[in-house]
Amino acid sequence: MTLYYLLHATNEDYTKFDKLKPSGTNDIDIRHQYPGVYFTLITKVNFDTETLFTKKYYLLFSLELLKQKNFHINIRDMNGIINENNTFFYWQLNEALDKILLDVNENKKTMNEVVFHDSISMKHLCKVIENTFICNLKNNLPKIEMRNDAKIDTNLLPCYCYYNENFYTGINPPKKSSLEWINKMNSMCYTDLTDDNKYYERVKYLYENRSEQKLDYL
Repeated sequence: MTLYYLLHATNEDYTKFDKLKPSGTNDIDIRHQYPGVYFTLITKVNFDTETLFTKKYYLLFSLELLKQKNFHINIRDMNGIINENNTFFYWQLNEALDKILLDVNENKKTMNEVVFHDSISMKHLCKVIENTFICNLKNNLPKIEMRNDAKIDTNLLPCYCYYNENFYTGINPPKKSSLEWINKMNSMCYTDLTDDNKYYERVKYLYENRSEQKLDYL
């Protein structure tokens, strides 16, 4: 599959940024949204089907970022929440691409999300497209592969703690994760993350202390 770029949509003045900071990190949002930097992976196969948020600026970032380890891909937009049947990790990139192709073939509209678990430097920005709101945005988006030589950090650890999918209230939710998978995530995180009383504190701790996670457990 031909990949084009990672797209980040925003209404903010991107020229004032030196990096994109993770959203969903405050005390309320962390319960409902994964605390990360959100992108859409644009490829040759999903260019026409992918639904984009209507924003003023579309920032096109280098595909080299996919060589890092600190991200996960959701085939369907789920506010970044990790789900057994929807989420793919960095070592499963080819599987995720196959799933995106399947999603395109089965649906007229698709909406994936690539969630990075740390800030993203603007040095990885390749191009900016301003939305004129006059014509179809897709007519202004390029159909070319975008990469640059900005240094990536393959030492950054991902955060795979289980974000409670019961908080997701959007449309077309994926199939619920199996009990076996949930128990595996709970064992990795040393707690019961399906217990609302324990969930919040533990999720925040794990996000800030990733070195303690047993990443090989998955």
